[in-house]
Amino acid sequence: MLSRKFVSILTVVVALGLTAGAVAQQSGAAAAPKLSLADPVRDFGTVPKGDTIAWDFTVRNIGTADLEILSVQPACGCTVADFDKVIKPGQTGKIHAVVDTTTFSGPIAKTIAVQTN
Repeated sequence: MLSRKFVSILTVVVALGLTAGAVAQQSGAAAAPKLSLADPVRDFGTVPKGDTIAWDFTVRNIGTADLEILSVQPACGCTVADFDKVIKPGQTGKIHAVVDTTTFSGPIAKTIAVQTN
């Protein structure tokens, strides 16, 4: 018996909240963090229905002050995310995302909104 297959695409959408520090960096007056995502989109191809998909998105702070990840909000309850709270300048952290595919069939795309300082 053939099981249903589907394509899953997990995308991180970064929503940066501007703070006084970020505005100050633009004018060159003060140190500020700056988030960089090496691979903000991960395509898992075709996976069997019911599989759990997990991935670590690498977050790099290319700024000159601590990067604080304030919240990580998956678009739906099928996705759970855990993340490093503070990333020092020049260092990397991660956002760990897990998608439960039990209730899906057909192509899907899931997003995660990330809010930082």
